[in-house]
Amino acid sequence: MKRKFNDNRIKNNINLNEAGKFFIQRVLEILDPKTIPAYSIKFLNSHIALQELLDVCDKTMKEIYKHDHLNPVIKEVRTIILKDSLLDKYATAYKKIIISSLDITNKNKNLLYNRLKYHIKHALNHLKTKYLEWIIYSRKLILL
Repeated sequence: MKRKFNDNRIKNNINLNEAGKFFIQRVLEILDPKTIPAYSIKFLNSHIALQELLDVCDKTMKEIYKHDHLNPVIKEVRTIILKDSLLDKYATAYKKIIISSLDITNKNKNLLYNRLKYHIKHALNHLKTKYLEWIIYSRKLILL
């Protein structure tokens, strides 16, 4: 990115030193959709991952996707859920339920899909209102 390219995004009434301006510029650059993929950050949290899994599960049940498309998504979601420290801290019961529902050894595909959908929807009902609050609160603790 060109030097001082996104300076106009930073309001002039903010008293920032050069390091503060640099930090804000880099964050804006990283999150800008026009940034080339090599310099952007790919982020996926538990809430978004579960929403995507629910979408793939719905499309698999409607036979838009094949069952083989569901397995890699389940594995990725399992990895994200296992690493999520917010769920460890604020929603351990939901984390256990989600992890157990991601067991893909079930031979009956319809039972697997329905079980996944039920548990994911149940967890998402809780996470959709709480997850962002947990993120903000945990960041406040770090900054204080």
